[in-house]
Amino acid sequence: MRRKDTAFAAYFTLRPCFNLLYEFKLTVLKSACFFYFCKQIMQELLKTLFKTFIISIVLTIAINSMYYAVSKQNEDYGHVIPLIISGALFLNVMLLVMALPVLFLGYPKNWNNPTLRLLLYFTGPVLFVGTVLTMPTNTTDKIFYLSAGIIFIIVHSYYYYKLVKKTK
Repeated sequence: MRRKDTAFAAYFTLRPCFNLLYEFKLTVLKSACFFYFCKQIMQELLKTLFKTFIISIVLTIAINSMYYAVSKQNEDYGHVIPLIISGALFLNVMLLVMALPVLFLGYPKNWNNPTLRLLLYFTGPVLFVGTVLTMPTNTTDKIFYLSAGIIFIIVHSYYYYKLVKKTK
């Protein structure tokens, strides 16, 4: 009988320790899941940004070259192609830097808030287009800047749709 009482008393004395260990285990599991989710969504966001950047560069070069060929029909535009390529690269690097707040969506609390997700995802490119519209420049430059911004937004929104659809 004495042995039962001792075991019973030991159980009640060690019970808070077991509860702490259980809570610690749950905390570790939750943080492991949290970091796995963050790592997974961050990788997807980086891939999405890279794909958006590459595809928008190619489309910007193609559309701006077509625009220049149509607007200057009888002129040789071979000397302008390097300028179009470097301009498209420069504009898309600017748009990519303006889209970097997307990486804040790696935190699940931000990702699960649709309003914040839209703001972080599209604010940079939309502000770029808004700035181009209000900037006093000549028409040709404005068309080149707008085409780069709008192409980036279209490609960016396509990958946003795919990413949201994938995570649901």
